[in-house]
Amino acid sequence: MQPRRYTFVIADRQSGAVRRLTISLWPTLAAVVMILALPVLIGLGARWSASATIDDLQTTNAALQVENASYRAATGELADQISSLQTAVDQLGDRAAVDPSASRAMDKLPSNIKSRAMGGLPRRHVPPSRRSARPKRLLACSAIYSASSGRAWTRCVTASSDGRPWRPRPRRSGRLPDG
Repeated sequence: MQPRRYTFVIADRQSGAVRRLTISLWPTLAAVVMILALPVLIGLGARWSASATIDDLQTTNAALQVENASYRAATGELADQISSLQTAVDQLGDRAAVDPSASRAMDKLPSNIKSRAMGGLPRRHVPPSRRSARPKRLLACSAIYSASSGRAWTRCVTASSDGRPWRPRPRRSGRLPDG
């Protein structure tokens, strides 16, 4: 059995030209269905993509809400700790009131003694013979620790204001505290 074919005749009445177009039924129907189905499939894909994105956003939102709640709790605890520390500082300030005459006496102390009283280290006295006449600018410092001897050294490289390097001898800083 021969497949059915349809012929379209197109005639131009002014020039008398005739054109014929012959098509098969099933291939033509398949092409029409594909052309009509393509926008429907595109719409379904967009809908499925949007629903997947919405599900992902809802999951992310739930996780962020849990994280936000933990941050709020931590912030509340931090505020409580800060207020308790402020109270402790206020109490220490009240107890640390210094007599005005003692305050004037402390103001007259040399700066190195004040520094040591506040927990600072004493400044080493450098004799004038070991001082450099050129002002120096620090380029780099490194700390070296020997595990076998338990000693630490510092080595600093400086340069003068004219750019020439000045390299001091390494200085021993003594034993490091245990801990």
